[in-house]
Amino acid sequence: MNTEPLTIDIWADIVCPFCFLGWQYIDAALKELPDVSQVSINWHSFQLNPELKPDPAVDLYDYLAKHKNETRQWAIDAHNTLKDQGKAVGIEFNFEHAVVANTAKAHELLKFAETQNLGHQMMLALFRAYFIDGQDLNDTTTLIDIAQAQGLLPEATKQALTERQFLPHVKQDIDLAYQMQVTGVPFVVINRKLAVAGAQPKDVFKQAIQKALS
Repeated sequence: MNTEPLTIDIWADIVCPFCFLGWQYIDAALKELPDVSQVSINWHSFQLNPELKPDPAVDLYDYLAKHKNETRQWAIDAHNTLKDQGKAVGIEFNFEHAVVANTAKAHELLKFAETQNLGHQMMLALFRAYFIDGQDLNDTTTLIDIAQAQGLLPEATKQALTERQFLPHVKQDIDLAYQMQVTGVPFVVINRKLAVAGAQPKDVFKQAIQKALS
């Protein structure tokens, strides 16, 4: 294994549990490749349901049951399986407390954080806020609080979000994904030459990283 810089680009939606799981698998793979240095993680925006209009009366299970034309019990069972997968890699999913969210503004916060070299840190914070802490990512005040906890200035964050300054950056990411015919996330590109679709097991990512560097 050589020690050339490694770039990992990840298209993801903040409310996608497979994206959170996928990152944990990538992280585990990287920890087993100690010779890899200067790893750059770049998160790219993707929205699974950009037209979503949140309804406080509808919880995650009911939303997904309707969205997938399935039963509420199907949604609960599917997420119980995801809970088990999460526990295996250190994620305590709290789906029962999740607030169904349109992630546009949260992605805008991610793009703002990138201008302060806090993109990766912010994405992980947003994952935790949604899946573990049950925070409402539809709410601008909540997003400002998350931003401040990660070191961003609240007034600058408020201005960026209320003026939608980074919405064009979010759309640019999504447009690029469509150009690459990405239809689902996570979608991972390693060193801009090798793609891995989906939350693949750790060993798949490990082998892909080794191949991209070889």
